[in-house]
Amino acid sequence: MRCSSCESHLSQYIERTLPPLRARAVATHLRTCEACEALHRRLRNVDGLLHTASTFDLHDEFTKTIMAHVSELPPTRPRRRLWLPAAGMYLVCAWIVLALAYAFMGPDQRYESGALLAAVGPALTPVALAIRSFWPIAPIAVPIVVAILIVDAALLAAIFLFYRAIRPRLVAAVTTRESA
Repeated sequence: MRCSSCESHLSQYIERTLPPLRARAVATHLRTCEACEALHRRLRNVDGLLHTASTFDLHDEFTKTIMAHVSELPPTRPRRRLWLPAAGMYLVCAWIVLALAYAFMGPDQRYESGALLAAVGPALTPVALAIRSFWPIAPIAVPIVVAILIVDAALLAAIFLFYRAIRPRLVAAVTTRESA
């Protein structure tokens, strides 16, 4: 018997609810495995403490009192969505890498499509291949791409500002109106 199998049967073994064949296999394993026997002793101690523990007499309004205290606690904050800033940073970094690759190419290299592939490296090869297909219109496309980058960055900043500053204020205003 493996330790993982023995550990999953220890609580039933202590309660004596295992079938006899399985109980013998667990007992045999406990005699040969020091780690499982130590866990068995700890579980027996916990089980003994649970059986000897005294019960508390709770007053009739116990649940109501606890729920009143819980309702007075401040509301929990929702989990932060970390994918949005990561996606924004990826987008900005990708555009910056492409702009830098284009900027550092010499004037004579800018019109050679193979130079762009060498400049951006193998990590951005699919992007460079897409740019290569549009290379004849590159002098027109580059300013448009830079404008799109600026608009993308502005939209990401606006979304970030909305979720960090404006949305909590709106939620607070709505909840105070509803409670009034």
